[in-house]
Amino acid sequence: MKRHLTAALLVLFCTTSILYAQQSAVFTNDLAAFQDAVALYNNQQYLAAQTQFTKIKNTTKNETIEADCSYYIANAAIRLNQQSADALM
Repeated sequence: MKRHLTAALLVLFCTTSILYAQQSAVFTNDLAAFQDAVALYNNQQYLAAQTQFTKIKNTTKNETIEADCSYYIANAAIRLNQQSADALM
């Protein structure tokens, strides 16, 4: 009986670990792409950064990253003197 319980717990642990690992991989990819876009922004490459932030915003499922992308998109638009900058703020 103890053997069956140990085996069941091992299977449950392995299954749970795999599920969490897959979720964090998606978040890690979004975060890495976001950090690359921030690096472009910090190097005053606003148009390239704005393009990257837009791609990330359209594909991420993380609300925090999406909100941060919106901020940087609007801020880059202001720095580039784009006509739509006011509407983005």
